[in-house]
Amino acid sequence: SAPGAGTTFTIHFPLAAGRTPADPSANLGATSVAALRLLVVEDEELVRAVVQEMLTGEGHVVTAATEGRDGLEKFRAGQFDAVFVDRAMPGMSGDQVAATIKQVEPRLPVIMLTGFGSMMQAAREKPPGVDYIVSKPVTIESLRAALAKVVSGSKPG
Repeated sequence: SAPGAGTTFTIHFPLAAGRTPADPSANLGATSVAALRLLVVEDEELVRAVVQEMLTGEGHVVTAATEGRDGLEKFRAGQFDAVFVDRAMPGMSGDQVAATIKQVEPRLPVIMLTGFGSMMQAAREKPPGVDYIVSKPVTIESLRAALAKVVSGSKPG
């Protein structure tokens, strides 16, 4: 490295023992839920992109919205099997989005993404219109579990 020239690093991480790289379509067998049409309403760009990428990698068709009003417009214009909504968003909160969606489609599963998920679950707090709560940071396992519960009709958590 030299001043003003910068430095380039290449890092190689080993796979976990016994694992081999797989193509994204191999993930379909990892979930017990068939491909779904999903709406993700999340104002944080990075979180929205990560959730969209994880769900798309599972074989789902994902439509993303940048905030509550955008989410409701996309909801009204499309057909979805489930909706993921962030709780804390500027303008229109996730609570408001969930309640509005449930007024129009009472049987459509709504999954809330929130940094306060653990506290809400411990207090048994669930906003009206929300079927299941997923704590942030989200993982593929938590997204899978939420979809499996709401799609199967299990008691929401």
